[in-house]
Amino acid sequence: MKCRFKNILIENCAVAEKDGEVEYSLSAASDSFSICLGPRSTENTTRVKALSIQSLLNSHEIERVDFMKMDIEGEEVHILNQRADLAWLDNVDELNIEVHGQKGGTEKRDIVNVLVSRGFSVEDSTSHKASILARRL
Repeated sequence: MKCRFKNILIENCAVAEKDGEVEYSLSAASDSFSICLGPRSTENTTRVKALSIQSLLNSHEIERVDFMKMDIEGEEVHILNQRADLAWLDNVDELNIEVHGQKGGTEKRDIVNVLVSRGFSVEDSTSHKASILARRL
């Protein structure tokens, strides 16, 4: 895939906790995709290549990220958890994360706690109710 902007990279893959493949499901009631992590119907699904954020940064020799937009359909809960390899976060200055699948806000609180523990200040987005903004302190 080509992009006419020199400082934007387009990668034809999903972002996941680790490299491999993930199964995406298209909801019949929506225009959105989501990652299938458990048993689901195989109807309206497809398997796609998945890379970790660290692998993406390494493959393009990116040492510093000024701003990262993360809208990864539920995978943010797995990528941004205490057990994940979060070394890549040390090279990111600012994130805008859309948080999906909140069960009473637990996932959002967990993500906020991880970001704060990694040196970010975190606030709710004023323009999108499901998004949070994180800035390196």
